[in-house]
Amino acid sequence: MSTLHTTGAPQTIDRIIDVFPPYQQQQIKTQLSNVLEGVISQQLLPTAEITLEANPGTVETERFCGYREAGVNRLSLGIQSFDTSMLQSLGRIHGGDEALRATQAARAAGFNNLNLDLMYALPRQSLESALRDVDTAIAIQPTHLSIYQLTIEPNTRFHATPPPFLPGNLYPQRFAVRSGGKER
Repeated sequence: MSTLHTTGAPQTIDRIIDVFPPYQQQQIKTQLSNVLEGVISQQLLPTAEITLEANPGTVETERFCGYREAGVNRLSLGIQSFDTSMLQSLGRIHGGDEALRATQAARAAGFNNLNLDLMYALPRQSLESALRDVDTAIAIQPTHLSIYQLTIEPNTRFHATPPPFLPGNLYPQRFAVRSGGKER
């Protein structure tokens, strides 16, 4: 896709922003229009990726369709884990079922270029639990899979009150294991 689609752009932007409170919609519409116009003016290569990052807890197929119509051709979902208890420990607003539904909504909207972000070394997470997340993600067949180790950053909840058990460096070197003939 070399350019963003401008045909029907106002309706597409309206579909994208209709989830925001009415008092914010005009400001967001103006900002999004400015961003899209800036991208359009750049004479992108036909192979350029235009990526949107989305939270699985706020997914709507209709909005994903609007993003596709606007020219977004790659979607990155911040899954983090498919295990609801792990997601709760992170304070995420979605659960494991919502994470799966988000991937289905992305596919239904036409996103063939799909990235999933996972995390490991979560509070009370076992190696087996982390590998289940990887297996689940692989079964979805994303075009890209990112896996990040949890890090404790200043000014975050975990920095202020560290969780009771963080696997940390207990298994990063063992994370690349062989299972069923597949490298994970």
